[in-house]
Amino acid sequence: MRHIGLLLLVLALTTCSLFEQKASLIIALPPSPASTTTNRSGGPAVGMIAPLTAKFRITVSGGALVSAMVTEIAGSTSPTEATIYLPGSGTYNVTADGLDLSGVILTSGSATVDAVPGVNYVTIVMQPMIKLYVSNRTGNTVSVINGLDGSSITTIAVAAAPIAIGVNPVTRKVYVAHFGADISVIDGSTDTVSTTIIYGVSGDFPSIGVNPVANKIYAAWQYDSPTSVQIIDGVTDILGTPYSANTYPTSIAFNTASNKVYVLDWGSSDIQVLDGTTDVLLTTIPLISSTEKCGIAANSATNKIYFTDGAASGSVYVVDGSTDTVLATPIPVGGNLTGPDEGAGVAVNPITNRVYVTNSLDNTVSVIDGIADAVIATIPVGTAPRGVAVSKNYNKVYVANRLDATISIIDGATNTVTNTVPVGVEPQFIGVLGD
Repeated sequence: MRHIGLLLLVLALTTCSLFEQKASLIIALPPSPASTTTNRSGGPAVGMIAPLTAKFRITVSGGALVSAMVTEIAGSTSPTEATIYLPGSGTYNVTADGLDLSGVILTSGSATVDAVPGVNYVTIVMQPMIKLYVSNRTGNTVSVINGLDGSSITTIAVAAAPIAIGVNPVTRKVYVAHFGADISVIDGSTDTVSTTIIYGVSGDFPSIGVNPVANKIYAAWQYDSPTSVQIIDGVTDILGTPYSANTYPTSIAFNTASNKVYVLDWGSSDIQVLDGTTDVLLTTIPLISSTEKCGIAANSATNKIYFTDGAASGSVYVVDGSTDTVLATPIPVGGNLTGPDEGAGVAVNPITNRVYVTNSLDNTVSVIDGIADAVIATIPVGTAPRGVAVSKNYNKVYVANRLDATISIIDGATNTVTNTVPVGVEPQFIGVLGD
């Protein structure tokens, strides 16, 4: 649970009575969804949403108040309301300090007049928030979307050709890698670019992996000599000593179960496994086939790693994270482009044990059951889907449709698209914050 900061709400309270004026704020906290699901990897049932139990400090100032009024309200798993009475009409400044609560925002209702003469009130509702960050390569922007309802939050201008996205949920930083050597760092609390990391060599960062435990960011770099994985200190946002990759590192995944970094190499079709603490090479999973590899994701709950072939007749391979060996026969999925800047996206929901793979040539998403390691559904989405991400707690899947300038929001329970949301031009990848 994390501190969500202060959100200033200016609430205009109106009155329409000749009686002594009195106003009130009604603070409403909705219940947290109490749904549970069975852990498909064989574990016990787990809650998908944490109870909303943190305390909120509400500070009201201005208006007819001589000094600020501070009230604490405790969240609950059932609907909760608390009323703050104010001495009279006017414009009051209200701030909410949510202590130790992740991903919750406030929204204000409009001022209304109560049935009792002289009593006005405004309802403030606490709502959960998941933010999606979508890199729009041709638009040179990052779209910020509410992952629950698909509404637009803001659009952030960044450097040219944003491609890869990596999110550190602990520091609430969003790392955006560009075709052209820069990495923009976005503050997820303010949705502004806090700094830009300049690499200084023209080329391509096609993927970013995040180690939230050690607060390190790994950026695959394809076109310098030798090719490398640039390693960023998440405290200072400064480049450290890189890891020298083989040919064209194209996708990176961090496995929290083993503290390992998996670097998928497009050119050599192997996977280089690094120690997440020392960043030294532990082993290399050798050439799997002659077809280039293009996407990788780790399921830390099952200690499996999934990676894709970039081929017209695509497939997904599974790696046992305890032995770093490839398991059995590859899983057939849809078709994908084969270039180092193209190919499939892969995402995992560790709670439901589902794996999602975008098929750019087929305009679909393949859904893989992580127990059987077999496709159980194929979902039509937009044109040329590429990046994919999940909300594990709300069981939603987000797909960037590269040629549609949209993202598809999929219900993970029904495997159906529930919303199609416009974003910027040529969306590439999606990062999720607040899940």
